[in-house]
Amino acid sequence: MKRYFLFLLISLSSLASLSYAAEGKRIDFSKFLPARAEVARVADPSAIGSDHVDDMLAAEKLPKREAVFLADLDKDGRDEVTVFYTLPSPDEERPWESRCNILVLKWDGRSYVRLWEQSEEGTKQFEPFSGMWDINKDGVLEAVAAMFVGANAGSEFKIFRADGRTFARIPFLSSEGKEEKFTVHTVGLNDLDKDGVDEIIVPHVTLAHQSEYGLDDFYKWDGKAYRNSNELFAERYTSAINYNLELLQDESLEVGYGDRLRWGYLALEGLLYQKRFEEAVEVTDKMIKIVEEAHMKGEIVSAEDLDRKLSILHTSKGDVFGKEGSLDKAAAEYKMAIELNPQNERAREKLEKVLESKRRGPRP
Repeated sequence: MKRYFLFLLISLSSLASLSYAAEGKRIDFSKFLPARAEVARVADPSAIGSDHVDDMLAAEKLPKREAVFLADLDKDGRDEVTVFYTLPSPDEERPWESRCNILVLKWDGRSYVRLWEQSEEGTKQFEPFSGMWDINKDGVLEAVAAMFVGANAGSEFKIFRADGRTFARIPFLSSEGKEEKFTVHTVGLNDLDKDGVDEIIVPHVTLAHQSEYGLDDFYKWDGKAYRNSNELFAERYTSAINYNLELLQDESLEVGYGDRLRWGYLALEGLLYQKRFEEAVEVTDKMIKIVEEAHMKGEIVSAEDLDRKLSILHTSKGDVFGKEGSLDKAAAEYKMAIELNPQNERAREKLEKVLESKRRGPRP
């Protein structure tokens, strides 16, 4: 496999010793790194004969190396130096002031100078699943950064295009084209459609529920951004749908209504991706019944709380009819949701879109 970078071994004994001989000159990193800076340690994929790691969890098990990379980013015949480092908070009681930084140094003919630096405030350390490689196979290196925030929140996951001229963050987009920002507990890479470019797989993982039964988000490279493509890979949701439907329908389980709703929403999400609309309606009706029974049992005390929860479920049911193309039924559900909770802005927005679609009529 073609290697896009060389790894630089550097001493961590002190900032004064953070240097490396390149371009016939000595780079003194103490000129560029703050006094409390710590060079990150990331997975060494050369241990598996590769230039990158396909899985965040697998990266944790690999040997580690200092995150300093040498590569000709701008194709001028001279290597730039990229350093991943962390800057701890000066106050333990203000952990949000810690940050992860990516620094790029360029040789100007006389010495190395700072070309670009990205600082991510509130992140504590780089995960081993970080480094420099051509993640989208476009011939340009990317700075891949998984940055730990906290046990519950997980890690921020960002990719920066680093071609020596522009260092822009590559966006993650929803299927509708809206930018998405999220934290992750794990990330995977896999060429699911065999087009030569890995999709980015973001499992639905939380601290309490470590798998969420196989419901993942799939992001496909479109040449400019990673776009959510869950519907393209909808067949991968079948086992998760069946698992959650089984839990939802098992009346023998002694669990609260909240667990049953969670199973219902997970099943519903998968059913919508697979366009199994009739079953999706049945799931929303089941969840509405669960909420009404919870109110009768005293698990949901106030009528206002009951109405808010029912409003959300009727909005979801309207979404099912909307995706199916049954606009009259969708509008009726959104109106019901608004009647139950006049503050349900999402239902109002959805109703307006449905009514606008009805006014425009079918597309020719």
